[in-house]
Amino acid sequence: YQLARIELASNQPMQARWHVYRTAAAAAFLGGDTARREADFLGARALTRKVLAIYGLELQMDLSHSEPLDILANLDESAVSQMLDEAANRLSPVALGPQIHKLPGESQRFDLLCRNANVEEVLVALAGQLSVNVRWMSADTSIRRRAVTMAFTNESPQRLAEVACGAAGLVARFADGEILVYDPEAIAALKDQQELLANEASSSWRRLSLIYSEDRRMADGQLALGAITEAAGDTLGAINVYQMVARRYQRSDAAPLALLRCAKLRITLRDFTAAREDLRDMLANYTDSPHINDAHLMMARATQQAGMHDEALKAYTRIHLREITASVRAQVSRGAGECCFQKGDYKDAVTWLTKYVNLSEGVDNAERSDAMIMLGKAQAATGKLTDAANTLYLALGAKPADARRCEAILELADVLIQQKKFAAALGALGELEGAELADAQRSRQIVLTGKTYRLMGSPEKAITYLNRNSAVLDEQAAQAAAKLELARCQIQLDQPNDAYKTLTDILPHLSGDEAALATCELAEVCLKLGKPQQAVSLCNELKKTVQEPLLTRVRKTLSQAYIDQKDYENAALALSGPQSGGTK
Repeated sequence: YQLARIELASNQPMQARWHVYRTAAAAAFLGGDTARREADFLGARALTRKVLAIYGLELQMDLSHSEPLDILANLDESAVSQMLDEAANRLSPVALGPQIHKLPGESQRFDLLCRNANVEEVLVALAGQLSVNVRWMSADTSIRRRAVTMAFTNESPQRLAEVACGAAGLVARFADGEILVYDPEAIAALKDQQELLANEASSSWRRLSLIYSEDRRMADGQLALGAITEAAGDTLGAINVYQMVARRYQRSDAAPLALLRCAKLRITLRDFTAAREDLRDMLANYTDSPHINDAHLMMARATQQAGMHDEALKAYTRIHLREITASVRAQVSRGAGECCFQKGDYKDAVTWLTKYVNLSEGVDNAERSDAMIMLGKAQAATGKLTDAANTLYLALGAKPADARRCEAILELADVLIQQKKFAAALGALGELEGAELADAQRSRQIVLTGKTYRLMGSPEKAITYLNRNSAVLDEQAAQAAAKLELARCQIQLDQPNDAYKTLTDILPHLSGDEAALATCELAEVCLKLGKPQQAVSLCNELKKTVQEPLLTRVRKTLSQAYIDQKDYENAALALSGPQSGGTK
C-alpha cells in the first residue's frame, strides 16, 4: 500500500494500480475491511489519473491524495503475532496450484487460495469452475507467469478475476462467456487503450458507490466519474453526473468544481443560458472556492459568447480589479479586447489587446497569434497603420494555423495598400496564390490585388486580373465583392456605362457598409450618365441610414444631382445638415 502511494505521488499510476491490487489480495487475509477499502479508493484514483492523462483532460482535483494505512494500529505484540499466525495458517495448506471451491447455493460465490501461483493458473482454475474460456487479448507469455498470492472467501468470480489480473498488472473483463485478459501497457492503439481503461475506471467508481455510498470521498469519486465520462466524449452524460455531484454533495469541495465543469461543457454546446445559471450558483454559494476566479472568468466568457458584449466587458473589468494571477489577467485582457473589437470600439480594443500581448510575451501559441491579428485590425481601424503592420508581421512570425495565417496576410496587405506600399502588398498577396482559401478569403485576395493594380495606376491590368480570377468564386456574395472592385476600375477608366451595369447587377448581393458605399458610387455614376433623378432617389434612401464620413459624400452627390436638375433650393438644403436633403 505504501509503495502504491509513492508510485502515485511520483506520477506512475499504473505501477500504483499494480501495488493496489497486491494490497487488495493481501487484505483478504491480513488487514481486513479497512485495508480493502483504502486500496479500492487508491486504485480508483490511480486509474482515473491514467485515464485523464491519456485523454489529455485536466481535472483540478488532487488525484494523488490517499489516506495512510496502519493495520497494526492499536495492536500489542501478542495481537500482532496472533494475526500473523492466522494469516500464515490460512496459506499453509496451499502447496501446489491454486485451490478454488464453489460455495453451496445458486449464487456464484467462491473460496480461492493460492500462494505465488501464476496468474494464468488462477484464471484457468476460475474459468473451469465457471465453464468459460480465458482469452489473452494482449498479454505475452512472460506476463502470464507473474505470481499472485490470494486468500478469498465467499467472493464473486468477477472480483476474483479482477484482483488476480490487477495484482499482475493486467485487466480482466467478462464478455460473452469468456474472461478477456488485457495488458494495458501493450495495447498499441491509443483509442483502444483509452476505451479499456475508461471502462475499467468507471466500473471501479460505480462499484465503490454501491459499497461505500456514505463515504465522504464518494463526492470526489463521482466528480472523477464525470470527468471520465467527459473525456470519453459523452458530453451530455458528463453534464448529468456533474449536476448530480453539485446537488448531492453540496457541502463538499467537489460541488463547485462540478458546477464549473458543467458550465464549461454547456458552453461547448452553446447553451449559454444554462451555463450562466451554473456559474451564478457557484459564485453565490462557493465564494471561498479556490476556483472562484475561474468561475468569474468563465461567466464573462459565456456572456461574451452569448453576444452580450457590454455586460461581458463589465464582467472582465470587474475581474481585472481582483487579485488574480498574471495568466488570468492575460485572459481577462484578451476577453475584454475581443468585446471592444466586436462592439467596434477599436481604441479600447487596442488598449486591452496590447495588455494581453505584453502579458503573454514568450508564449508561442495559436491563441496569442489570433489576438495579435485582432490587435493589428484594431490598430488599422484607428489609423495606426505602422503599428498595425508591425503587429501583423509579428503575428505571422508566430506561425498561426493556415486559416489564420491567410487572414493575417490579407489584413497585412490591406494595411500596406493604405500605406501606399503597393509592391509589398502584391508580395504579401502573392503568398496566397495556390493556397486553399475559403470563398470569402479568395474573394478578398482577388479584390485587394485588383485594388492594388488600380491604385498603382494600372486599372486595365486590374480589370484583366479581376475578370480572369473572379470566375473561380462560387458564392454570389464573393463574386459581387470582386465585381465591385471591377466597377471602380471602370469608373477610373471613365467607362460609366460599364460601371453602371456592373453596380446594378451586384447591388442585390451586397450588404452592410459595402452595399452603402456601392450605392453611393452608383449614384455618382448616374450623374455621369445624365440620370440625376435616379441619383436623387438613391441618395435620399441612403442618407437615412449611413453615418460619417460616407454621409458627407452622399450629401455632396445629392446636392450635385439637384443642381443638374436646376433645383438650387434643394441643392443648398442637401448640404445644410443631417436632416436636410431636399423636398422633392
